[in-house]
Amino acid sequence: MPVFLSLFDRLFIFFKLISEILEQIANKKPDLLRRKDEKGGNPLHCAACMGYVWGTQFLFDKYRDGAIQQNDEGNMPVHVASKKDRVDVVDAYISNWTDATEFLNSKRQNILHVAAESGRHLVVKYILRNNKLKELINEQDLDGNTPLHLASKNGRSIATFTLVRNSMVMKRIANGENLTPYDVAEKQSKIVGAEYSGEPIPNGKVC
Repeated sequence: MPVFLSLFDRLFIFFKLISEILEQIANKKPDLLRRKDEKGGNPLHCAACMGYVWGTQFLFDKYRDGAIQQNDEGNMPVHVASKKDRVDVVDAYISNWTDATEFLNSKRQNILHVAAESGRHLVVKYILRNNKLKELINEQDLDGNTPLHLASKNGRSIATFTLVRNSMVMKRIANGENLTPYDVAEKQSKIVGAEYSGEPIPNGKVC
């Protein structure tokens, strides 16, 4: 009689095999743990993308400096985890790093910026509930955008709602264009409306 494995069982076997391979590499060819792929990502980026918590913790111990290396998109592994809504992986980084404000990508965006911009509301909620991460909530990136600006700009309704409801989120901060999150949302609404109706958008913007 054939044995049918559930998705959970198959994933368990898959990650167990990877774990064994990682341990062998670490023992025999540790330099491979520092090798980058075609997109500039190291093994920690890959583990973050997969949501592979054990692999993240294992690699973190063996290759700690890889945690702050950026890929070709300018993101560190924890940014990749935030972008993919991998809450457990994000938590693994936060639990093993002294200062989460050091996790900045090439746009000087923290993990809440990335989660909000991508609409990953589970990571957004995790960060808002973590007292260690208060400094991230209203931080501004290179363009002066807070996480709320980015959620509003990209139409991430659940992430925007989650941020707006939180009393620690400052709603009146102006970005580099002197726009508040509300101004950004209104501007995007006009752009979408103009595109939908076929009206021209001067210089790609609506004033």
